Amino acid sequence: MSEQTAAVGARTTLGRSRGCTKRSITSHAAQQGQAAARFEVLVLILIGALLIVGAVATSRPRVPSTTMAPVSVRSGETVWSLAAAHPVPGLTTAEVADLLVRTNGLEGRTVTPGETVLIPVEPPTTRLALR
Repeated sequence: MSEQTAAVGARTTLGRSRGCTKRSITSHAAQQGQAAARFEVLVLILIGALLIVGAVATSRPRVPSTTMAPVSVRSGETVWSLAAAHPVPGLTTAEVADLLVRTNGLEGRTVTPGETVLIPVEPPTTRLALR
């Protein structure tokens, strides 16, 4: 018998003595595949949960409409000039401008002459509405 044949025979004998058969190797591979699939599903669920938690944590409450008054925008007015012209006790001009943008859904912080916007007439009941 050649050395190569003896080595193959020894590996085969060694594998069988450890209980390794083609069936057990295939079964082990299938179990590893199932474990990997379960892990992938778990990771996807975790990512989804983190996205939901993040969306909830960053959502901003709207300011109550009862604290607002409608104002018609005139030519040359900006969000900042409206905020400065309609001060709210306890708030900075920047905070009032931010309330104007968020309350009125202003994209790009711009207003158009003739547009009606809601202006805060009193501070929100909590500082949380400013975040």
